[in-house]
Amino acid sequence: LAQAVANSLDGLLVDSERCNYNMGGSSSSLSKPGSSDSLYTKVGCFTCGIGELLGQMAVGETYECCCIKGVGYCGCGGSDGCPKADLGCDMYKPKGECQASAKLFCCKVGVECPEKPYMVCNNSEVC
Repeated sequence: LAQAVANSLDGLLVDSERCNYNMGGSSSSLSKPGSSDSLYTKVGCFTCGIGELLGQMAVGETYECCCIKGVGYCGCGGSDGCPKADLGCDMYKPKGECQASAKLFCCKVGVECPEKPYMVCNNSEVC
């Protein structure tokens, strides 16, 4: 009985590899617009871009603020070519990071603490 309970609880536990799946604060975030996207544009703290249509994250979001970060997504990339979805969050010692981004198929939008360059239009730095 104890083994059966342990096996059923095993699926409920959050493993650190899954919880750290491309969560905010880095260019590896699948929903965060970046210079590798088509038509990447940035004005101050607002960003947008055109990314891949489906991929690991077809629809989803990431966020990071003070001491919490999280991700929610649905996309391709499950085992045996099946769709995959996940939702998770994590807490950590405060770093001062603050960002949020979302992706709906190929459209990406984001808000972040402004850093240089402050303005980018269609992948070209303006200032």
